[in-house]
Parts: sequence; C-alpha cells; structure tokens
Amino acid sequence: MQGSGGTDWPSDRPEESDNQRNVRRTCQSSIHVPPVTITSPPGDTTLIQMNSMDCETMPMTDKTLAELGPSGPKPILPYSSMFIFGQTNPVRRLCHYIVTLRYFEMSILVVISMSSIALAAEDPVWTNAPRNNVLKYLDYAFTGVFTFEMVIKMVDLGLLLHPGAYFRDLWNILDFIVVSGALVAFAFSGTKGKDISTIKSLRVLRVLRPLKTIKRLPKLKAVFDCVVNSLKNVLNILIVYILFMFIFAVIAVQLFKGKFFFCTDESKGLEKDCKGQFLDYDTEEVVAMPREWRKYEFHYDNVLWAFLTLFTVSTGEGWPT
Repeated sequence: MQGSGGTDWPSDRPEESDNQRNVRRTCQSSIHVPPVTITSPPGDTTLIQMNSMDCETMPMTDKTLAELGPSGPKPILPYSSMFIFGQTNPVRRLCHYIVTLRYFEMSILVVISMSSIALAAEDPVWTNAPRNNVLKYLDYAFTGVFTFEMVIKMVDLGLLLHPGAYFRDLWNILDFIVVSGALVAFAFSGTKGKDISTIKSLRVLRVLRPLKTIKRLPKLKAVFDCVVNSLKNVLNILIVYILFMFIFAVIAVQLFKGKFFFCTDESKGLEKDCKGQFLDYDTEEVVAMPREWRKYEFHYDNVLWAFLTLFTVSTGEGWPT
C-alpha cells in the first residue's frame, strides 16, 4: 500500500483478517459492539460499523416490543361502543380519560380494601346492630363506586362484539357478577312480601370483591396465573398418587388381612378368649354384656377398604385428640 507522500506502507492483510474474525464473532454472539476505528496512513480514518453486518436477527419478545412501542395512555379502541359511542364521541372520550387516569386504579384499590374491611367488620349474629346499620350505608357507597367503574368501562371498551370489549375479559365478567349481585340484593331487600332469601343471599357475592385486586396488581396477577397454570398438572400428580396408594393397599392386604379385630371386652385380646359375658361399668348401672369379636371400622380385608384406610392414615382423619 502506498501513502499520499509516496511512502510505502506494509500490507494490512493480517489486520483485515483479524477484523473479519471479529465480525464473525459479533454475528454469532449478537452483542452490541461499538464502531471500530482503523487508522490507515496519516490523515485517513475508516469507520467500520460492526452492527451493520448481515447477522442473525435477535428474537423479539413481548417485553421488547412493549419497550419499543409508543409510551403514554392507551388509545381508544377503533370500534363503535354499543353502536352509539364512536371514537370522537365526547361521552366516550370522557370515560376513556377517567379510566386512563394515573390514580384511577389506585383509587379503586383503596375502595376495594375499605369494602373488604367493612365486610369483615359486620356482626353476623345481631343483624340489627348499630354497627351493621352504618356499614350498610357504606356498602351502598362502595357498590355505587363499583357500578360507576363498570359503566364507564363499558362505555369506553364496548360490550362484546369487538376485540378488547368489556365482556371479553374474564376479570371484567367477575366484576359484573359481583356488582349485579349487589344491585339485585339491594333492590329486593326491605321490600315487603318480596324479601326472598335466595335474592338476599346474592349479597354473599361481596366476598369476591377482594379478587378484584388481582387484576390491578401485575405481580399478584402473575402469581395467580402461575397457580392456575400449575393446576393443569394436578391430574398427572393425582394419577401417580393413586398408583402408589394402590400398590401399598395390595401389600397391606397381603400382610394385615383378617388381623384388625377386637373384643368388646378390652381385657380379652384373642378370639378364643372372647366368649361369655363381662361387666360393663361405663353405664350408670353395671350391666352384664356379651363378649363379641368385632371388626375394626378401618381394616385391610380387601383392596378397597385398604385403600380407604391408607388414605385415612395419610390424611390424619379419625385420629383421637
């Protein structure tokens, strides 16, 4: 290679081969490498952009797409809501503005917490207690807040017919059931001749209100989704458990069949001695009772009873305290 002043420079082929090897390594590891500056004869520089090479494209995840996507409040869905409210409708735009407020979800969480505390503070024994009367009016207020939230979300998202609609989310369906049950119970409570116990029992749906927090806390929702997904493997675990219980039940039948008997007279331990009568002092009057050779309630005389006995032993049910 010859410089501008006629000076002969040594060949840079080894340097080019090293650069090519670096490029190949960069393509294989998919690591961001800053531009490399190679100095040739004085006054001339060459920039090689390493990341501009034809490398294998990195996989894009949902998290990466979310980071690359536009930030800010969620836009209004490009569908008509209830065939009435379009994208430019002022009522829908107001509802969307309220739903996307920064502290809207936090306010709903506070109301859910207060509603749960009020539900736990009720007196279930004395229904006409002054405390219950105060909590009843608070429950009206909480139900009003949840109804307002449900209505503005319906106006903002629409009902069912398009993607992203209100009833296409299971958590929204849960909210609708809880709010509707409370409204129906309020409508029929206190009405003479129509105070049906079945309708009043709809107020029990209020216990589902704390579940509304799962949707609003991403980390809690991730844990809930993990638990639900893990339930898919419960059937396989149950099959393995039944197989092991069956194996031990067969072994127990071979070892303990015909051995779980007792005499009604505790002083006798053998069947040949369990004859005649004995005095029973456990009653108010001493009574002569016949000795009987009986089988225990749980035994291993067949596989089904052995299976039930093993299950009882493993769970600890029926043990004396």
